[in-house]
Amino acid sequence: MGDIYRQYLAAFEFSEEEVQESLPFWKNVCGLLNVSEEDVRYSLEKWIPQYWDISLKGVRKCIGAYIRELIQFSRLSEFKERGDRIIYCNLPVHPAAVYANKVAGGEQIHISQPDFLLISVIRVLFGKTELMQGKDFSCLNKNGQHCGKNRMRINAQCEGIIAAPTVEWNWGMLCNEGPKTDEYMKCLNMESEGHSVVTMMPHDVKMGVREAQDDRRVAYLSERIAFAQKEISGYTGIVVNKQHIIKAEELYQEYVSKLEEMTRLIYEADPQPVSCNEFTLFSSIQHTPFDTGWQYFLEAIDVFTEEIRERIQRREGRLPAGAPKFACFFTPYCVPWVGQVFESQGINIAYDMYFATSSIQKQCEDDSDIYRIMAKQWLSHPSSVNSGDEANMVIRILKERPVDGVLYGFFSFDCWIEGMHKTTIQIIEESTEIPHYYLEGNFWNDATFTKEGRLSRIQNISYHTRIRQMVRADYGKK
Repeated sequence: MGDIYRQYLAAFEFSEEEVQESLPFWKNVCGLLNVSEEDVRYSLEKWIPQYWDISLKGVRKCIGAYIRELIQFSRLSEFKERGDRIIYCNLPVHPAAVYANKVAGGEQIHISQPDFLLISVIRVLFGKTELMQGKDFSCLNKNGQHCGKNRMRINAQCEGIIAAPTVEWNWGMLCNEGPKTDEYMKCLNMESEGHSVVTMMPHDVKMGVREAQDDRRVAYLSERIAFAQKEISGYTGIVVNKQHIIKAEELYQEYVSKLEEMTRLIYEADPQPVSCNEFTLFSSIQHTPFDTGWQYFLEAIDVFTEEIRERIQRREGRLPAGAPKFACFFTPYCVPWVGQVFESQGINIAYDMYFATSSIQKQCEDDSDIYRIMAKQWLSHPSSVNSGDEANMVIRILKERPVDGVLYGFFSFDCWIEGMHKTTIQIIEESTEIPHYYLEGNFWNDATFTKEGRLSRIQNISYHTRIRQMVRADYGKK
């Protein structure tokens, strides 16, 4: 049968030399995460092929990029012992702001988003939920609708999987449970070695204010980011200057530009050449800085985009041409059966609105102050602003890329995101005349809902969509 660990790395585009070098670390990772040899075999032979099209080399390379980052993450304790500095951050952050520290410090600095990385690998690669559903040290009961990512972080720290960082840069911009988790862990004496820096701003503007054009909002946020960076440099001893941030921003924008082209091709193609599970692997890291950088993801997205073009030329699609297209707030790739069930009911999920912002963000690059540029970019993201501003941005996205329906849900544990959704849907529907659907669930795991329990709801959505299509077709003939 051979060494399944070696086969696994080779399957996801590790060269023979890379396999030889990475194999001991990969085995250590699996042991660290309580992933058995049988789990590795199941992942390679059944779980991943069931939900992701790994006949595509770009998909295999993308999964390989996640594995490379996980291997790097598993060595942080080793790096810490030799005197390197470690910066953790939560999801979401502005990746260039964090990655600038890596640019400045080189191999003396290591950055990671451990909760996102662990939950992505445990759920996406192995379909496991042990760190969330096994022994729960966090006392954050899943039935209390706490974020699975924060529960993962606490449990992983208790299990000794996460090395204590030099400093945690916590962006409480989208969800304030991240900073609260920091405080909670300190109360439990779980991060006694590390420092915590928080970047937040009050959500206290009137509904509808265009925050990226409000100079007071931009100035305040840019000052908070600059102040946080000064604090972090004080803890790490690494000075981050304008050129470091510009370099990080350039690398990040290269990724965003490629992601936008990939999204455009998938959306405009009919039939749609790939599923939402494939493209979300690439888009989900838009707010994630990796210690290994963007190199492997850039290589993967180039290959993937070329494979998309080839399928378009062959008119090869997941569903027949003319199948309905949906947008989703953020396809729950940690619960991959959701996208698959929609596809089985004849509906393509064509793009994620959470990431369909690069054309808007590019308008913010006209400022000489790099911190103001990052602040404007952040405030040009739909989920980072007041509900009126978010609604207007989503309306713009949907008018640029009209679809047959929009899918929300999966964030009932998040009082900010879910609250915004429930207050903006009616505004967006009235403006775009595109029906919006709500599917109750949890983005990070399906411990509290099942495929069988959601199937009838998805079937009803599909039926309603087909009826609308037929009505529009008949109306167009008259």
